[in-house]
Amino acid sequence: MIHSRAEICKALDISEVNTGDTAFQIVTLHGEVNRISQHLQAAKNPKKDKSSLRGLRRKINERTTHMKYLTRTNPERAKFVTKFLGMK
Repeated sequence: MIHSRAEICKALDISEVNTGDTAFQIVTLHGEVNRISQHLQAAKNPKKDKSSLRGLRRKINERTTHMKYLTRTNPERAKFVTKFLGMK
């Protein structure tokens, strides 16, 4: 589920230059989390890959923080983003 910048902007109904939008940040972080997770699943010994694990935790925490902010400021948009990404 890797989307291009144009597809993400069209789905979220924002301009392509507005990459600082919270919803856009959440979607791109979600893609990076998925990419790192796939990398760790393909690794022979993912427990030894400390830098990737640290990066994964950091991206997840950043996405969670953005999601909390969006839920607090615009709950309807947060529900849309959650549904768009298929998150819980």
